[in-house]
Amino acid sequence: MFKVKNSATFASKVLPGDEVQIEIGSGYTATQVADMFLSAGIISDRDGFIGYMAASGNSTKMIAGTHIVKKNDSFENLANVITSR
Repeated sequence: MFKVKNSATFASKVLPGDEVQIEIGSGYTATQVADMFLSAGIISDRDGFIGYMAASGNSTKMIAGTHIVKKNDSFENLANVITSR
C-alpha cells in the first residue's frame, strides 16, 4: 500500500520483472492515478502523465479495477492499459 500526499491510500503490488499490479478505485482522477504511479515507481514525471491524459482525452476514461502495468512504460501504453479491459 502506498500513502501519498493527498491522504488517499493506493494499493499496488510489485510483480516479477518490471510489472506492478495497481488498483484504480471508482471515480479516481488522472491526478490520483499519477500520484499512485509516481509513488509505485511506475512513472517519474507526474505532471507529464497528467498532461498526457488530458491531451489524449483519457482523463475521464479510466476503468476502476485491478490493472497490471510496466514500470517506465510510455504514457500512451499506460493510458491504454488503464482505459481498457
